[in-house]
Formats: sequence, C-alpha cells, structure tokens
Amino acid sequence: MKFFYGLVVLLTGLLFSLNAQTNTNLLAKSEQDCRIDKNKVENTDSTDYYMLIVDELDSLLSLWYNGSSANIVSFLEPSTELVDDNQNLDSLYAARLARIPSLFPLTYNADVRKFIELYAVRKRNFSGRILGLTKIYFPLFEEVLLKLDVPFELKNLAIIESALNPSAVSRVGATGLWQFMYPTGKMYGLEVNSFIDERRDPVKSTYAAANYLKDLHKIYNDWELALAAYNCGPGNVNKAIRRSGGKRNFWEIYDFLPKETRGYVPAFIAATYTMHYYNEHGIVAIEPDFPLATDTVMIHKEIHLQQIATVLGIPLETIQKLNPQYRRDIIPAVNTAFPLILPIQQSLAFDELRDSIHAYNYDTYLASFKVVSYTPPATNLAKTGAGNKKYHTVQKGESLNILSNKYGISVAEIKYMNKIKSTSIHPGQRLHIGYDGSAEIQIAEKTDTNLKPNTPVVLDSNNTKLNMQLASEGNMPKIQAQSSKTYRVNQGDTLWGIAQKYPGITHHEIIEYNNLGENPRIRPGQVLKIPQTSNSIN
Repeated sequence: MKFFYGLVVLLTGLLFSLNAQTNTNLLAKSEQDCRIDKNKVENTDSTDYYMLIVDELDSLLSLWYNGSSANIVSFLEPSTELVDDNQNLDSLYAARLARIPSLFPLTYNADVRKFIELYAVRKRNFSGRILGLTKIYFPLFEEVLLKLDVPFELKNLAIIESALNPSAVSRVGATGLWQFMYPTGKMYGLEVNSFIDERRDPVKSTYAAANYLKDLHKIYNDWELALAAYNCGPGNVNKAIRRSGGKRNFWEIYDFLPKETRGYVPAFIAATYTMHYYNEHGIVAIEPDFPLATDTVMIHKEIHLQQIATVLGIPLETIQKLNPQYRRDIIPAVNTAFPLILPIQQSLAFDELRDSIHAYNYDTYLASFKVVSYTPPATNLAKTGAGNKKYHTVQKGESLNILSNKYGISVAEIKYMNKIKSTSIHPGQRLHIGYDGSAEIQIAEKTDTNLKPNTPVVLDSNNTKLNMQLASEGNMPKIQAQSSKTYRVNQGDTLWGIAQKYPGITHHEIIEYNNLGENPRIRPGQVLKIPQTSNSIN
C-alpha cells in the first residue's frame, strides 16, 4: 500500500495538472477499471487489431437492430469492393482529414488507413446503420459537449465504444453508449442498482463521459492521450509515458501501450473521417426502426413499462429501446422522479392517462416490487372513503395561479383533476380543488420519508396493498396515525399533498403553523413543522 501511494505521489509530480485527490482517484481505479479484455488481445498483433473491432461492432449493432440470424448474416456481409492501394489514395485520405475542423491532431498513417477502409469500404452497411442512429444520439451529444466545453469530435467516440448501442455490454462488463465500468460510473454519479443502470441512460452517461474526458485532458493536456486513458485507464498510459522516457505524444508512446489501445485512437480518427465523408463513399443512412420525434415525461410513482405499452398502444420493444436504463422494465419512482422517453404523440396521451396506466394490472406487473405502506394516489381517495371532494366556484378575476396559492396545490394538479388543458378559466366554473381532511383512515404513501422504523402495517394476500376492511374490524395489528413533528419536502411535493399524509391535518393548518404567509411556497429539502394529531384506528 505504501508503494502504491508513493507511486501516486511520484506520478502526480511528473505528470498531473489536476489536484492530487482527483488524480489519486483516477489512478486508483485505472487498473481495476481497465476495459481491455487481456485474454482477447494478449497474443494479437497490433496490425490485426482492426479485425477485433470488426467482431465487436458487428456483435453490438446486430443485437441493437435485429434478432434474426438470417438478417445478421446479410448485414455482416462485407463489401467486395477492392481498395486501390496507391499513393494517390493515401494523399486523398490525408487531405480530407486535414480539412476537418478539429481540436484533435487527425494524424494519417497506415494504421488510420486500415480503419478508414474498414468503416468506409468493407463495412459500408454497418456505417449506414450507424449514420441512421446518429440522428438520434448526435444532437444529444452535441448539446452536452457544447454545454461542458468539450470538443464536438468526441461524439464519434461512442461509435467505436458501443456502435451507438445504449444496451451494449462488453466482455469485461463495460456498459452503455460510453462503455462505463461500474467503478468509474459510480465515480461520475451514475447509479446502478437492481432496477436501474444509468450507464445505459443516454443523457446521464453522456454528461459522465464528457466530464471524465475533461478530467483526463486536464491530466495530460493532450486529447489523444486522454482518449488512450479513457480506453485503458490513466495508470497504463502513465506506465507507457514512463517506459518511453517521458514522451507525451500518443504516437511516441504507441509501442508501450496495451495492444488494444494502440488501435483505439486510429479507430477514432477513422470514425471521424467516415462521419464527415460518408457521401464520398456511397454510404446511405439506414433509418432506425423506432421514432425520432420523442418527448420526456417525469414519473413520480413506480410503474411497469408493459402497463404503459398496453394502455398507450405502443410496442414494449419501442419503450425499451427509448429507455434502456430500466433493467427490469420497472421505473422505481419511490423517493425520486425518473424520466420516461416516449414518442411525442403518446407522451401527450400519457399525461391524460397517468392514473389509468398506474392502476392497470398493478398487482400483476409490480408483484415483485413490494413496497410496504402503499396506498392509491390521492386523486382516488374519494373512491376509497378516505376523503370527500372539495370544489370551488370561480369568481370574477380569479386565475389558476390564485387558486393554486389559495388552496396550496399546484396549477398542474388543478388542471389534471379537472381534465382541462389550458390555463384559462371563467366565472361560474366549478373546479375540483382537492379533498377535505375528514378521513377516518389515511396511510402515508411510500414516498413519505418520515415513517418510523418497524411501523406495523396490514398487507393483503399479495403483500402489495393495505387491507382496510380487516384493519377496521380489529382483526389485524393497528396502524398508528402519523405523529412526526417535522416533514422534509421532497421534489414534486405540494402543501395539499403533504396534508394528505397526516390524518386530520389540512394544508391551511400547515401554512399557518409554519408562518408561510398569504402566498405560500415550499422547496425540496425544506423542513416543515406538522401540527400534532391524536387520531388513530381503534
């Protein structure tokens, strides 16, 4: 261990411009997080490395586009066109690379030429399919790279990493569009658990990749070395620099790098070339088989993708392709909202049918997602006898914003409960504005972080919903009313919604108790005092 830290200090002094802690973290993960399959490349000559890329890309893209072996064979059939191997062709490739505006030194040599001929000639159909996928992912990449001030050319890195397949998993476990290993993904804020793998989330993984590449560039002040480190880890690049006598150029340390990494930068240069000059090689974009026009909605309750697919009439495979981060087709929106990408038309329908989608065969699709103390949404309380609807008759001069402030619920909730799409209301209109606080039984929703440990609950035979009838008959353990003195506001909370969690408490009482004034506003993280109540089930 002492030797390790001594090595880190030495390398920091010689190589790094970042702060010591950042460098130590990157170095510490470099060996365990190296994405090279050493058994695959150990006996592979570097001149043949591009054939390994062929195998890897064919596998990734065939999984993405189809599952038919017949289609795969047809798709993978290489072009029979012969490349004219002469100096004129070398001059042409070199001249074209020189015309590409780039912060990278787009070097041309024999290694780069092999990859150009791979992407632009031998695998023209492959590149056509990649070109089709760029219409989906490149606008996203460019937006993130621009925001983080990272060179646009880096968008082409995802081509050689994953063939633009967000579900790609390498032999050593690297996952997603940007092929993050688990430790690096966690270091850059990507959550991985039983239900979600954000390494597959196109947006979050792109932010993580851009930040990681920025950190690597700060270490080496050279984009080619940053790319090499992205592939094999900073530790291996540092070893190559040391063994080369301190050289700080990719081509000067080329022979000291792992064999896979020697082909990585040439492959990136060739991918960049192909995306600029596909027309000159007769490459035609093959459109992907799912919609390009999409929109994002936020999910605040747990839901299964099949519920969404069935109610909205969308193929499940389409939703899975648009949302590859959900490992078990379940969006685990318990304490945090999660994004859902849908075709744009269905995204509009989703907002109108949220409750219907959530209720559709809930026990069937979410049986494995057992959450103690679940109760139907507040909008269904009237049907369960847990509260009575309250209405407001619109007066002259009133607006949805005024009603929102008056009743402590959001404009969106008022629109949703009354099935209105515009913000325009008129005098005399009768609006549903929530429920009264007279319910005998109200159970805190699972999003309530104030539930005490080991709170007794009553579950039905499926262990998913509270059995209210047995509890009221005294045949099951009692459920004590909420008695917490404080509540920490979560994202998406409203005063009205918070009041529903506490029997006998209204949102007006919470406003008055916390001195929130005439125009009450709450924010995530804010701690509210809750008036005490002695209600309980007897």
